Amino acid sequence: HDAEAVVLAHQPGKGKHIGRLGALAVQLADGTEFSVGTGFSDAERAAPPAVGSAITFRYQELSDGGVPRFPSFVRVSSPPATIQPSTKASANIPPRKPTAANEAPAATGKSRRFEFVEGKSSKFWEIAISDCDVTVHYGRIGTNGQSNIKTLADAAAAQKFAEKLIAEKTGKGYLEV
Repeated sequence: HDAEAVVLAHQPGKGKHIGRLGALAVQLADGTEFSVGTGFSDAERAAPPAVGSAITFRYQELSDGGVPRFPSFVRVSSPPATIQPSTKASANIPPRKPTAANEAPAATGKSRRFEFVEGKSSKFWEIAISDCDVTVHYGRIGTNGQSNIKTLADAAAAQKFAEKLIAEKTGKGYLEV
């Protein structure tokens, strides 16, 4: 099957793709979000489709949840598709006001640090927003750890994404330090 989706973000590459595109976070017209990480040439990984552009991808079938299985990049759609990024949340539901525990950092690059210490587990997790980029740094306390950067469509999307990640971590028992 072939379909079109809008590019929401670029996910960094790992292994031989460090410093290049690893996958595209994309969204279907119905709001379904998923990643497309295969089918790219080396040139396409070095200069990936822009956030907000539409791509054509192939897939084998839809999962029970309606997500395309084994999506593979084909091309940037030409002419651009009329798919508009949407949110799955109902427009009638007001946005949740962040609380002190899950409030995202301001878009100034200020980072927030969380730690999880229990039994033999001793981990840290930090998050920072800079414009459209959300940087997450994590690892075992006392090590350098590792970092991931996700670029989103705009600062508001970056803020929302950071809030979601913070809520997940605090839900798992991480405490802000």
